[in-house]
Amino acid sequence: MKNSLLNTLVFGTLTSLSMAQTQIIIDFGDDSASGGNINNLITNNTNYSLIDYNTGLDTGADLYLSNVGFESTSNWSGGTVDWVTPNIAGDLIYYNSLPTTFTITNLPDSVYTVEVVSSWNSVRFVDLQVEGSFADYEFNGGSNLGDYWNTGAAGQGADDFLVWNSVSSVGGEIDITFLNNGDGFYALSGVRLTAVPEPSSYASVMGLLSIGSVLLRRRRR
Repeated sequence: MKNSLLNTLVFGTLTSLSMAQTQIIIDFGDDSASGGNINNLITNNTNYSLIDYNTGLDTGADLYLSNVGFESTSNWSGGTVDWVTPNIAGDLIYYNSLPTTFTITNLPDSVYTVEVVSSWNSVRFVDLQVEGSFADYEFNGGSNLGDYWNTGAAGQGADDFLVWNSVSSVGGEIDITFLNNGDGFYALSGVRLTAVPEPSSYASVMGLLSIGSVLLRRRRR
């Protein structure tokens, strides 16, 4: 009975924590599809319903893609780096209309880690912001946080991407904006959004551990 109760508590808490960690991975471009639970955006004038990478379920979030060009050649040379596979980084969307904003809508209310990768086959400088702010860091330790960011291989590095640690979805939306700062082009290969668990989720885990500890001590008596 106690084991059954403990198992139920463990399953319920871990399920809740997993659901709190919504993860959306988007692959922009028309090269080879990434497969799995990765959202492949390959067609103009299309509203895409975004699925969760962990569960494959519809998150309710959307992204409308229009007026972009597709490119299947990049200078990505890092193999698989964290979540970025050669399929994600090996193709991209681009256009010479700036500023350009991509808005992910209808997101579950949360705080998100946002990661953006852009790897073109030529030097292109832009300003890149998420919700009006430059990035917190470059994944591989570079110093450029999106201000005059080179989306080609020469300056950005061919295995690097930008990370925003804590982005709140304002009205269920997150804006990714490219601003003109030199070349007049943007390029976008992939995006990952990961919901940051609420402190209450961690409190639930600690509560579960406490209950489990009490049940195990009683059982041994």
